[in-house]
Amino acid sequence: MDVKMTSKKNKQKNKTSKTRQLFNENKKENYQSQLLKELKSSIAANKEENPAEKSNNEDKSTPIIIFKKNQY
Repeated sequence: MDVKMTSKKNKQKNKTSKTRQLFNENKKENYQSQLLKELKSSIAANKEENPAEKSNNEDKSTPIIIFKKNQY
């Protein structure tokens, strides 16, 4: 009788662990998809706020300053 109880408990544990694993995977996928949606909406909002930034990327380069020694 002990053997039957042990096997039932093991089967239940296996079902529980598989269910928990599937739940955790689903939770992770949902979290990642939510982050992706937020990122896309944030990027879209930034493009709408600053449309000039998209076309003026070349103008943002840092100027090069050359210092020459004094020739006195």
